[in-house]
Amino acid sequence: MNKLVVAAAMVLMGTAGAMAADMAVKAPPPPPVAAFSWAGFYVGGNLGYSWGESRNDWNIVNPNTAIDPLSGVCRPAGFALCLNSADKARLEGVIGGLQAGYNWVSGKYLLGIEGDVQYSGQKADQVFNRTFESGATLNGNPFPGAISATYSESLQWLGTLRGRVGLVSDRWAFYATGGLAVGEVKIDGSITGISNANVAPPGCAPISGFAASVICPFGAFSNRETRVGWTLGGGIEGMISPRWSWKVEYLHVDLGKAETRFATMAGCWGNYAVVGNTQNASCSTYAAGRGSISSRITDEIVRVGINYHFEAAPVTAKY
Repeated sequence: MNKLVVAAAMVLMGTAGAMAADMAVKAPPPPPVAAFSWAGFYVGGNLGYSWGESRNDWNIVNPNTAIDPLSGVCRPAGFALCLNSADKARLEGVIGGLQAGYNWVSGKYLLGIEGDVQYSGQKADQVFNRTFESGATLNGNPFPGAISATYSESLQWLGTLRGRVGLVSDRWAFYATGGLAVGEVKIDGSITGISNANVAPPGCAPISGFAASVICPFGAFSNRETRVGWTLGGGIEGMISPRWSWKVEYLHVDLGKAETRFATMAGCWGNYAVVGNTQNASCSTYAAGRGSISSRITDEIVRVGINYHFEAAPVTAKY
């Protein structure tokens, strides 16, 4: 009987040990490790399209030789050849470049800093036609002249240094971004005006059908200026693999005002007209003067990009 009890006890102990071993093997797996990490350094490239606007405020003064030079503010007709006006040039083109940054991640929150340098193909070709005040008269009535400015304006390059703040969820990141913007604005062109053929300055060309008047060079300008401004935008970024991600991003850029100054030519400036069957031309004589263009540059950018992340997350174990 004692032997039977001992044998039964040994069987029960063996069964319990087997069950315990089986339970140890089937213990719950550890919590899964995130498959993607947004933290750390990254570098990449981008390509997009940008459309912007340059609001150009023009001020031109050629003082009359019969009076003292003016302060630069236009006065009524009869005192100076004056123009105060504005136009808008639409800058459009492809933009692309390189970016690099660093992310800090705490839970679902992302904080980062990113810098980029962009080549810009944005350009506008514009013609600016305006009537100016002048002392010329026809039959005792004011006979204003006109100028025509043909010019090109472009954004040569652009760079930004921005903070990023947003939310992450495994393979996705949603962020707002903003900071410093720096870009080079270029403008160049020439201006022509109409003069009486008998008293025209050098370099004038005939006007077809109007023997009494000619088109003459009035001024030329060229300027490159690096402007510092600000940018604000946002984007979405998604992981392709533990080290690679893609993004879509929008930025608004404001580079402030670029100032272009130039000299204008002396001459007898006026206009021409046909009264009945008679060609008429009239002009008033002015000394050399000065002009300025104040250009306010804003830009809208949409771009796609790809980033390489140096700190990949561990691969999730499969159970």
